[in-house]
Amino acid sequence: MAITRASWDNSNNVGNTLSNIFSKFNNSTFYNLYLRNDIPKESICDNFYQITENQILHSIFTKGTCGGKIRKANTNGKNNLEELEQHMNSLVHQLPFYFPWFVREFIWGIDNWKNEELRRFLADASPDIIFMPVFPCWYTCKVLEFVHSVLPNAKIVLFHADDDYSYKHINFSPLFWLYRYIQRKWIRKITAIASLNYCISEQQVEEYSRSLNCECKLLQKGVDITKIPENSVHNLKDIIEFVYTGNLICGRWKTLAKLGDVIRKLNKEKIVARLSIYSASLLTNKMKKSFNFDELVVWKGRIPASEVYAVQNEADVLVHAESLNYIEALEVRLSFSTKIIDYLAMNKCIMALGCAGIASIEYFKKYDNAIVATNAEEIENRIRDILKDKNILKVYAEKSRRSAIKLHDDRTIKENFAEDIKNLS
Repeated sequence: MAITRASWDNSNNVGNTLSNIFSKFNNSTFYNLYLRNDIPKESICDNFYQITENQILHSIFTKGTCGGKIRKANTNGKNNLEELEQHMNSLVHQLPFYFPWFVREFIWGIDNWKNEELRRFLADASPDIIFMPVFPCWYTCKVLEFVHSVLPNAKIVLFHADDDYSYKHINFSPLFWLYRYIQRKWIRKITAIASLNYCISEQQVEEYSRSLNCECKLLQKGVDITKIPENSVHNLKDIIEFVYTGNLICGRWKTLAKLGDVIRKLNKEKIVARLSIYSASLLTNKMKKSFNFDELVVWKGRIPASEVYAVQNEADVLVHAESLNYIEALEVRLSFSTKIIDYLAMNKCIMALGCAGIASIEYFKKYDNAIVATNAEEIENRIRDILKDKNILKVYAEKSRRSAIKLHDDRTIKENFAEDIKNLS
């Protein structure tokens, strides 16, 4: 059983990762207890139970049941609640204050979701393993604690994918530090009952093993190395196509805007490069003004997951962006995007932009499998290097392919993961 916020659906990062790491668990039955308004569409999991904040609030006034089983949807469209929730989450993430975080925790403190219907779902599932990614909130920890009280014999496996524990942040809001203090207590509590702790980056493994006083193992999404294109670098064109696919949070949009400024500067005499941005993130007026979209910096918006491969395959350079601002970069200091693995499997040149010292940028530097720039000046210099010798694109495409094969072969990753889970039984 997996406890997640978004549903176990292949179209979102959590669901995609879960399907990847559990894909070799033949003859297993999967269950997903999830806490948002989306409806799963494509997944190796077939058994879902949904609890949402609006259900909790609604049941207070109607005295109805909160939560229930959910079936997969037959369409790829979004329901109205899912659209509203996406807008609200995007808005809350941009707010400099943290009061909405506490409101959300207060809602989940209302215990009407701990009902007989949920107990029956858990009893019917009776899982051997409870797998939960650790999220930047503590209400998911409350849910896990309750599930563990109902299923005390199930083994708990935690997956830490961001720095949701340390105090290595810069923030001037007392509410942030209060929230982090409580969150740390909850993470220590669930770590104490976990049989396995996984981390997403090498830096996080080292740091969390010390700070949580437990053994942590590295777990990242793998790739099917038999499907990596042998020659995916097309005939080098006059115009180099830079492509970014991903969200714009944590200051990533500012980095992409700087990349866009550099591309415009280099295009003054002759069109030599173009940046296309594909993202489901909602654009604010500030973002639109900063990007100043035109034929050189193009906003493509959201595309279906099924089209991402084709878009990336047409690129000359795949862009991985993190904030160039140290304070913002601290939010992703230990993170490692699943998109990195997808990029490596494309056999394309990768350009990684972001502050030195954070896990993803240090990964690219350590294995030399991307062109790395840690400030605006370096971005310009690296692109000038490409324009002088476009064979650099082929060199780094080959480096990315070799890294995918050597470091991220999903056969090895899944075998090791399956062995760890087997040993818990």
